[in-house]
Amino acid sequence: MERAPPPAPTGLANYQDMMRMVFTSMAGRRLLPKEGWGLNRAIRDTAAPTVSVHVKRAPLKADSTSCTILHGLLEDSARRLVVKLTMEGDFTSVQERPLSLPPSLVSLYLNGFRGLRELDLVAFPQLDELPPGLRFLKLRNHDHPLPPLPDTLETLVLDNCTHHVANIPDSVRSLSLYWLPPNPAPPLPTRWPAHLERLMYWAKSDGAPMPVIKRLPPTLRELALNGCEVHASLPRTLQKVRLGRNFTQQLTFTGRVTVNSNDNWYF
Repeated sequence: MERAPPPAPTGLANYQDMMRMVFTSMAGRRLLPKEGWGLNRAIRDTAAPTVSVHVKRAPLKADSTSCTILHGLLEDSARRLVVKLTMEGDFTSVQERPLSLPPSLVSLYLNGFRGLRELDLVAFPQLDELPPGLRFLKLRNHDHPLPPLPDTLETLVLDNCTHHVANIPDSVRSLSLYWLPPNPAPPLPTRWPAHLERLMYWAKSDGAPMPVIKRLPPTLRELALNGCEVHASLPRTLQKVRLGRNFTQQLTFTGRVTVNSNDNWYF
Protein backbone atom coordinates (compact mmCIF):
# COMPACT_ATOMS: atom_id res chain seq x y z
CA MET A 1 0.00 0.00 0.00
CA GLU A 2 1.38 3.37 -0.98
CA ARG A 3 1.70 6.01 1.67
CA ALA A 4 -0.32 9.14 1.24
CA PRO A 5 1.83 12.21 0.56
CA PRO A 6 2.11 14.72 3.42
CA PRO A 7 -0.44 17.52 3.26
CA ALA A 8 0.72 20.70 1.58
CA PRO A 9 0.98 23.88 3.65
CA THR A 10 -2.42 25.54 3.88
CA GLY A 11 -1.32 29.07 4.58
CA LEU A 12 1.51 31.54 4.42
CA ALA A 13 2.42 30.98 8.06
CA ASN A 14 2.73 27.20 7.53
CA TYR A 15 4.78 27.75 4.38
CA GLN A 16 7.13 30.08 6.21
CA ASP A 17 7.45 27.61 9.08
CA MET A 18 8.30 24.85 6.64
CA MET A 19 10.93 26.94 4.85
CA ARG A 20 12.39 27.99 8.16
CA MET A 21 12.66 24.37 9.25
CA VAL A 22 14.38 23.43 5.97
CA PHE A 23 16.90 26.25 6.12
CA THR A 24 17.45 25.73 9.84
CA SER A 25 18.26 22.07 9.20
CA MET A 26 20.63 22.98 6.37
CA ALA A 27 22.28 25.70 8.41
CA GLY A 28 22.75 23.36 11.35
CA ARG A 29 24.54 20.89 9.07
CA ARG A 30 26.51 23.64 7.28
CA LEU A 31 25.02 22.60 3.94
CA LEU A 32 24.45 26.10 2.59
CA PRO A 33 26.97 27.40 0.01
CA LYS A 34 29.59 29.97 0.92
CA GLU A 35 27.29 32.80 -0.16
CA GLY A 36 24.81 31.63 2.47
CA TRP A 37 27.17 31.36 5.42
CA GLY A 38 25.88 34.64 6.79
CA LEU A 39 22.40 33.18 6.54
CA ASN A 40 23.65 30.16 8.47
CA ARG A 41 24.48 32.36 11.43
CA ALA A 42 21.34 34.49 11.12
CA ILE A 43 19.03 31.49 11.02
CA ARG A 44 20.80 29.73 13.85
CA ASP A 45 20.42 32.88 15.97
CA THR A 46 16.82 33.74 15.09
CA ALA A 47 14.99 30.60 13.99
CA ALA A 48 13.57 28.74 16.96
CA PRO A 49 11.06 25.98 17.57
CA THR A 50 7.64 26.50 19.06
CA VAL A 51 7.40 24.58 22.32
CA SER A 52 4.15 23.56 23.99
CA VAL A 53 4.15 21.95 27.42
CA HIS A 54 0.99 20.27 28.68
CA VAL A 55 0.84 19.02 32.24
CA LYS A 56 -2.07 17.13 33.75
CA ARG A 57 -4.23 19.12 36.12
CA ALA A 58 -3.84 16.49 38.83
CA PRO A 59 -1.22 17.42 41.45
CA LEU A 60 2.25 16.11 40.66
CA LYS A 61 4.83 14.72 43.02
CA ALA A 62 7.89 16.93 43.46
CA ASP A 63 10.18 14.23 42.02
CA SER A 64 7.84 13.10 39.27
CA THR A 65 8.99 12.53 35.73
CA SER A 66 6.79 15.36 34.43
CA CYS A 67 8.46 17.91 36.71
CA THR A 68 11.92 16.68 35.70
CA ILE A 69 11.08 16.94 32.01
CA LEU A 70 9.61 20.42 32.45
CA HIS A 71 12.68 21.79 34.23
CA GLY A 72 15.01 20.07 31.79
CA LEU A 73 13.18 21.51 28.79
CA LEU A 74 13.41 25.09 30.02
CA GLU A 75 16.85 24.99 31.60
CA ASP A 76 19.10 22.92 29.32
CA SER A 77 21.51 24.23 26.70
CA ALA A 78 18.76 24.50 24.07
CA ARG A 79 16.61 26.86 26.13
CA ARG A 80 17.84 29.86 24.12
CA LEU A 81 15.88 28.47 21.15
CA VAL A 82 12.47 28.53 22.85
CA VAL A 83 10.40 31.50 21.69
CA LYS A 84 6.84 30.33 22.40
CA LEU A 85 5.70 28.40 25.44
CA THR A 86 2.27 27.06 26.35
CA MET A 87 1.79 25.62 29.84
CA GLU A 88 -1.39 23.99 31.12
CA GLY A 89 -2.27 22.38 34.41
CA ASP A 90 -1.38 22.35 38.08
CA PHE A 91 2.20 23.51 38.71
CA THR A 92 2.10 23.63 42.49
CA SER A 93 4.80 20.99 42.99
CA VAL A 94 6.96 22.33 40.17
CA GLN A 95 7.51 25.49 42.19
CA GLU A 96 9.19 23.62 44.98
CA ARG A 97 12.18 24.24 42.74
CA PRO A 98 12.11 27.66 40.98
CA LEU A 99 11.26 27.40 37.29
CA SER A 100 13.55 29.46 35.04
CA LEU A 101 12.04 30.69 31.78
CA PRO A 102 14.22 30.93 28.66
CA PRO A 103 15.67 34.41 27.97
CA SER A 104 14.64 34.08 24.30
CA LEU A 105 10.95 33.70 25.19
CA VAL A 106 8.65 35.95 23.16
CA SER A 107 5.22 34.48 23.91
CA LEU A 108 3.99 32.86 27.13
CA TYR A 109 0.49 31.35 27.37
CA LEU A 110 -0.80 29.98 30.66
CA ASN A 111 -4.04 28.00 30.58
CA GLY A 112 -5.69 26.75 33.75
CA PHE A 113 -2.37 27.52 35.40
CA ARG A 114 -2.78 26.73 39.09
CA GLY A 115 -0.13 26.85 41.74
CA LEU A 116 1.89 29.83 40.42
CA ARG A 117 2.43 32.22 43.33
CA GLU A 118 5.53 34.24 42.35
CA LEU A 119 6.48 35.79 39.02
CA ASP A 120 9.77 37.66 38.42
CA LEU A 121 10.32 38.88 34.85
CA VAL A 122 13.12 40.97 33.33
CA ALA A 123 12.61 42.84 30.02
CA PHE A 124 9.72 40.50 29.23
CA PRO A 125 7.38 41.05 26.25
CA GLN A 126 3.75 42.08 26.50
CA LEU A 127 1.72 40.44 29.26
CA ASP A 128 -1.94 40.07 28.29
CA GLU A 129 -2.99 38.54 31.60
CA LEU A 130 -1.60 37.26 34.86
CA PRO A 131 -2.20 33.84 36.41
CA PRO A 132 -5.01 33.70 38.97
CA GLY A 133 -3.81 33.21 42.52
CA LEU A 134 -0.58 35.19 41.96
CA ARG A 135 0.80 36.66 45.19
CA PHE A 136 4.17 38.14 44.16
CA LEU A 137 4.89 40.07 40.95
CA LYS A 138 8.20 41.70 40.07
CA LEU A 139 8.80 43.34 36.71
CA ARG A 140 12.13 44.86 35.70
CA ASN A 141 12.77 46.95 32.59
CA HIS A 142 9.24 46.28 31.38
CA ASP A 143 8.24 48.53 28.45
CA HIS A 144 4.62 47.44 27.99
CA PRO A 145 1.31 48.29 29.68
CA LEU A 146 0.50 46.09 32.63
CA PRO A 147 -2.50 43.77 32.57
CA PRO A 148 -5.13 43.85 35.34
CA LEU A 149 -3.71 42.65 38.64
CA PRO A 150 -5.36 39.69 40.41
CA ASP A 151 -7.05 40.37 43.74
CA THR A 152 -4.76 37.79 45.38
CA LEU A 153 -1.61 39.86 44.80
CA GLU A 154 0.25 40.78 48.00
CA THR A 155 3.60 42.13 46.74
CA LEU A 156 4.15 44.31 43.67
CA VAL A 157 7.62 45.43 42.54
CA LEU A 158 8.06 47.63 39.45
CA ASP A 159 11.70 48.34 38.66
CA ASN A 160 12.43 50.86 35.90
CA CYS A 161 9.18 50.13 34.07
CA THR A 162 7.76 52.41 31.38
CA HIS A 163 4.10 51.90 32.29
CA HIS A 164 2.61 51.79 35.74
CA VAL A 165 -0.58 50.73 37.46
CA ALA A 166 -3.03 53.38 38.57
CA ASN A 167 -5.38 50.98 40.33
CA ILE A 168 -3.84 48.45 42.68
CA PRO A 169 -6.02 45.83 44.40
CA ASP A 170 -6.61 46.09 48.14
CA SER A 171 -4.86 42.75 48.63
CA VAL A 172 -1.44 44.37 48.02
CA ARG A 173 0.48 44.87 51.26
CA SER A 174 3.91 45.72 49.83
CA LEU A 175 4.53 48.13 46.96
CA SER A 176 7.99 48.96 45.58
CA LEU A 177 8.53 51.48 42.78
CA TYR A 178 12.04 52.05 41.40
CA TRP A 179 13.27 54.31 38.65
CA LEU A 180 16.59 55.19 37.09
CA PRO A 181 17.07 58.92 36.42
CA PRO A 182 16.95 60.69 34.03
CA ASN A 183 13.88 58.52 33.42
CA PRO A 184 10.87 60.09 35.15
CA ALA A 185 9.72 58.83 38.52
CA PRO A 186 6.72 56.48 38.38
CA PRO A 187 3.40 57.97 39.47
CA LEU A 188 1.97 56.83 42.77
CA PRO A 189 -1.40 55.04 42.78
CA THR A 190 -4.51 57.15 42.47
CA ARG A 191 -5.84 55.22 45.47
CA TRP A 192 -3.81 53.44 48.12
CA PRO A 193 -4.61 49.77 48.74
CA ALA A 194 -6.67 49.42 51.90
CA HIS A 195 -4.09 47.25 53.70
CA LEU A 196 -0.76 48.58 52.36
CA GLU A 197 1.95 48.12 55.00
CA ARG A 198 5.21 48.63 53.08
CA LEU A 199 6.04 51.32 50.54
CA MET A 200 9.33 51.82 48.71
CA TYR A 201 9.78 54.84 46.44
CA TRP A 202 13.37 54.67 45.34
CA ALA A 203 15.56 56.43 42.75
CA LYS A 204 18.51 54.24 41.75
CA SER A 205 20.83 57.20 41.10
CA ASP A 206 21.03 60.98 41.39
CA GLY A 207 18.43 62.89 39.43
CA ALA A 208 16.40 66.08 39.26
CA PRO A 209 13.75 67.23 39.68
CA MET A 210 12.81 65.15 42.68
CA PRO A 211 9.25 63.82 42.76
CA VAL A 212 7.05 64.78 45.67
CA ILE A 213 4.93 62.44 47.77
CA LYS A 214 1.86 64.43 48.80
CA ARG A 215 0.03 61.68 50.65
CA LEU A 216 0.85 58.44 52.42
CA PRO A 217 -1.36 55.46 53.25
CA PRO A 218 -2.62 55.53 56.86
CA THR A 219 -1.89 51.80 57.30
CA LEU A 220 1.85 52.06 56.53
CA ARG A 221 4.36 50.32 58.83
CA GLU A 222 7.55 50.45 56.73
CA LEU A 223 8.71 53.23 54.40
CA ALA A 224 11.80 53.43 52.18
CA LEU A 225 12.67 56.64 50.30
CA ASN A 226 15.44 57.82 47.99
CA GLY A 227 15.63 60.66 45.49
CA CYS A 228 12.27 62.15 46.45
CA GLU A 229 10.58 64.50 48.92
CA VAL A 230 7.69 63.98 51.33
CA HIS A 231 5.10 66.72 51.72
CA ALA A 232 2.76 64.67 53.87
CA SER A 233 2.44 63.68 57.50
CA LEU A 234 3.92 60.33 58.43
CA PRO A 235 1.20 57.87 59.49
CA ARG A 236 0.96 56.94 63.16
CA THR A 237 1.27 53.27 62.31
CA LEU A 238 4.79 53.77 60.86
CA GLN A 239 7.48 51.73 62.64
CA LYS A 240 10.51 51.67 60.29
CA VAL A 241 11.99 54.19 57.86
CA ARG A 242 14.87 53.52 55.46
CA LEU A 243 16.47 56.47 53.67
CA GLY A 244 18.84 56.44 50.70
CA ARG A 245 21.83 58.71 50.22
CA ASN A 246 19.84 60.90 47.81
CA PHE A 247 17.15 61.68 50.36
CA THR A 248 18.17 64.97 52.01
CA GLN A 249 14.92 66.11 53.58
CA GLN A 250 14.60 66.20 57.36
CA LEU A 251 11.86 64.01 58.80
CA THR A 252 10.40 63.97 62.28
CA PHE A 253 10.12 60.36 63.30
CA THR A 254 10.68 58.56 66.61
CA GLY A 255 10.82 54.98 65.31
CA ARG A 256 13.63 52.99 63.73
CA VAL A 257 15.56 54.82 60.98
CA THR A 258 18.18 53.21 58.69
CA VAL A 259 20.35 55.09 56.18
CA ASN A 260 21.31 53.00 53.17
CA SER A 261 24.07 54.06 50.75
CA ASN A 262 23.21 51.40 48.15
CA ASP A 263 21.06 52.85 45.37
CA ASN A 264 20.02 49.38 44.19
CA TRP A 265 18.68 48.19 47.50
CA TYR A 266 15.47 46.15 47.51
CA PHE A 267 12.86 45.43 50.17
